Amino acid sequence: MPDARMSTRYALYALFTLSGFAGLIYESIWSHYLKLFLGHAAYAQTLVLMIFMGGMALGAWIAGEWSQRVQRPLVAYAVVEAILGVFALSFDWVFRGLQGWAFDSAIPALESAAAIETLKWGLSALVILPQSVLLGMTFPLMSAGVLRVSQGLTGRVLAWLYFTNSLGASAGVLVSGFVLVAWVGLPGTMLTAGLVNFLLVLGVWLIARQLDAQPPVARAVGGSAPARGLALLLATALLTGAASFFYEIGWIRMLSLVLGSATHSFELMLSAFILGLALGSFIIRGRIETLRDPLATLGMVQVVMALLALGTLLLYPQTFDWMATLRGALARTEASYVAYVLMSHAICLVLMLPVTICAGMTLPLITHLLIKRGHGEAAIGRVYAANTVGAISGVLLAVHGVMPLMGLRQVVVVGASIDLALGLVLLRLASAALVPAARWALGGAVLISVAIATSAPFDPARLASGVFRNGVARNAEPILFHQDGKTATISVFGKDDYFAIATNGKVDAGLRTAAPPSTDDYTMILLGVLPALIHPEPRTVAAIGFGSGRTTHTLLQDPRLTRVDTIEIEPAMVEGAKRFGPLVSSAFDDPRSVIHIEDAKTFFARGGERYDIVVSEPSNPWVSGTASLFSREFYHHARRHLAEGGVLLQWLQLYETDVAIVGSVLKALGSEFEDYVLYTMGTADMLIVASAHGKVPAPAWREVPVAGFGPLLASLNIRGPQDLDALRIGDRALVEPWVRTLPLPANSDYFPVVDQNAARYVFVDRNAMSLQDVRGIELRLSAHERENIGLTLGSEPLFLAQAVARAYGVGRKGPAEDDTIASGPLLVLRALPQACESAALAEVWLVQFQDVAPRLIPYIGAAGGKAVAAGLRKAPCYPGLSRDIHAWVDLLEFGSAADPRARDVALKLLEAYGPANALAPFLLGEALLITLRQNDRSLEEARKWAPQLWQWGGKSPALTLLMAHLAVRG
Repeated sequence: MPDARMSTRYALYALFTLSGFAGLIYESIWSHYLKLFLGHAAYAQTLVLMIFMGGMALGAWIAGEWSQRVQRPLVAYAVVEAILGVFALSFDWVFRGLQGWAFDSAIPALESAAAIETLKWGLSALVILPQSVLLGMTFPLMSAGVLRVSQGLTGRVLAWLYFTNSLGASAGVLVSGFVLVAWVGLPGTMLTAGLVNFLLVLGVWLIARQLDAQPPVARAVGGSAPARGLALLLATALLTGAASFFYEIGWIRMLSLVLGSATHSFELMLSAFILGLALGSFIIRGRIETLRDPLATLGMVQVVMALLALGTLLLYPQTFDWMATLRGALARTEASYVAYVLMSHAICLVLMLPVTICAGMTLPLITHLLIKRGHGEAAIGRVYAANTVGAISGVLLAVHGVMPLMGLRQVVVVGASIDLALGLVLLRLASAALVPAARWALGGAVLISVAIATSAPFDPARLASGVFRNGVARNAEPILFHQDGKTATISVFGKDDYFAIATNGKVDAGLRTAAPPSTDDYTMILLGVLPALIHPEPRTVAAIGFGSGRTTHTLLQDPRLTRVDTIEIEPAMVEGAKRFGPLVSSAFDDPRSVIHIEDAKTFFARGGERYDIVVSEPSNPWVSGTASLFSREFYHHARRHLAEGGVLLQWLQLYETDVAIVGSVLKALGSEFEDYVLYTMGTADMLIVASAHGKVPAPAWREVPVAGFGPLLASLNIRGPQDLDALRIGDRALVEPWVRTLPLPANSDYFPVVDQNAARYVFVDRNAMSLQDVRGIELRLSAHERENIGLTLGSEPLFLAQAVARAYGVGRKGPAEDDTIASGPLLVLRALPQACESAALAEVWLVQFQDVAPRLIPYIGAAGGKAVAAGLRKAPCYPGLSRDIHAWVDLLEFGSAADPRARDVALKLLEAYGPANALAPFLLGEALLITLRQNDRSLEEARKWAPQLWQWGGKSPALTLLMAHLAVRG
């Protein structure tokens, strides 16, 4: 019989592991859902923690009081799990319905910001509170069932239950975040958790039906259990719960500065925290029944936990060095990314585990004490409820009080102070006469705590380093501003003529006060200029994301605008941006500028206004919560708030990403907008201009806005429409056949493929810069052909080719400012007479010319190509040079004019060089371009090269794009 009871007990432990697994899937996925409603991952995580823990507290208290009267608590547990499964099956449908009603009907009808926030938080609570209550009931009911089966060993059983449930929870966070969401999206992950609930129902019911009804764990006769002891231990559970969540909130924010604030980083941190709780319960399980004075042990655990928590403040600066070493040691490969994730988890464990192991010992000890003192099974629910109420208090005080008012470091200090004071009180009550050595030890602990709390270093230069991206553990620039906001830590740093603003260590904008402009400056100025040149008469603008304020400042240089609404969710970002001074002054000083501290979806729904221009400039898609601003649902929302003829401008980086990610965003955008045009900034950034109805207009060089933007455009060396043309990649007709070939589906809030994949590309340092290789087609095709094809492989800005053509007597007259840019190509083109001195020099010239020609052909135009080719052929030794040189000069002339003869020349060179040559993709592209231009379906010679080139690694978007168009043609 004892063996049967033991087998039953271990079977229930295994099932309770699955219960924890499903429970943390719910917490994780609810955060994903609610950040779509609340507008930021940090708010969603905070709210989910509060409601999740609050509901569990209520559920635990109800179940604890009720379990004494339940004959078969395991059957009751199975019923609760079944109801949870039903809720999981309907959650996605209910959430989408409520979200649609809120944004479409309820929020537009409310005028008060307080009323809107109350509605949003109330609806968020409505969709997860019932399940949270049910989840809270599971622990007391399962505990009561297992305790009745065990008939003794109360402390050991409770420790095992805490351990197994927490172990399953730790695994649930990781499996949900790294596997399930990527495979089946948010709806599928919810369904998976629901299926686990039904599996638990079956397993527990099969066990329960074989057991006889057992009496509940005995309570003290006549209710004579000491009330003071109950109050003390419940207060201990509450306060240690508050302290633990001070630690959790503090550590998550601290480690976000080391690991980055990607979604997967949060999951690694949460998993590490819960794993420590599990290990603490596991360690205490074998000792809890034999402790001479459990109350004294509990007090000592609290003191040790406080000291270890303060010790994390001393250890924390070293984590930046560990991350720097890790980044430097691992190759930027997919295989190494797995090691990177594991080592990142290890960093979390090193920081959190000692403290959370102590935290994991507390609840088994408290519950064991109460049951031994005669409080019966009700003690289980009461302890669980008190602990979760404390957790809610910890979340609220940490996020909305201590962090913004006192700073990140003090969040951990306050939590440690609670545990230390609690431990000293418990030790004092456990033994009236502590031995002198113990008193000295406790006094020393207090002194050590005070010393650490007042002197632990939190160097802002480390916090602003962005080590998770650049592998540098300490920022070398002076820190000018540093503030821990409610959603992120904001820093401004720089010196001399360069300054940057960073969110959680990730630079969001860097500006120069003197020439040349920074790459971010280039992007932010063009974000402000392009819409003014595309929209004929703009009046109102909504800009999503404040950043440095440079985009808003630029927009306001257009005198035609009557208002620019800038939406930013973090107040500290706006405060930090003030450090940029005159570079962003209009954003703060111009009366047409209005800054709103709010999430974008709520802002649009509340105001209900339509804008001529919407500019979306969020952070990078890998940052947790940001990918939802690149989703199909966001574009649907943005389209509804564009006025007739309005345009959307979307910023997207081409660094630390992949063409598949870009394609996923374009698929999402294309599902809601009729047309879009891609522009490169001449840097690693891209702008997407989208029109809901009709073609995106071409930029018009209008006098009024150009006059306002004059100094800013001059700083970018942009003097006319031809310079903007050089930045155009292509429109939807150009890129859509290529986009369809990419493996990722359209990014969606509910199937967040960008969020799931983007962080990996930060590590592997992949990029989509090759997208810029499809520029220049408008210069070689007629309007009709442009509309139907629109392809090329050029990558050099137009003004370089213009400078070369002008040097050969072709093109516009006037100052030749661009000649310095074209100096290298000009030297190559003028060096042919000198190369005539020997065949060896001619071959050197050919190698240089092979580098220059692909950069000129797409842009130099028919007249320019003809003039340059004629000039080269005049070289005295030209007739005797190799066939390769003749072929490249012919390709320059024919390719720049899109002459059909270019195809034959390109194919002959391709045949001579083979697919392993670096020029092979360009040559095949030139051949395919002519094929498509002539609507020729018979180019089998070119088709046969494509697989070899792709295997070699020449699978550029440009070449893939050409092949996609060729496939469409049949």
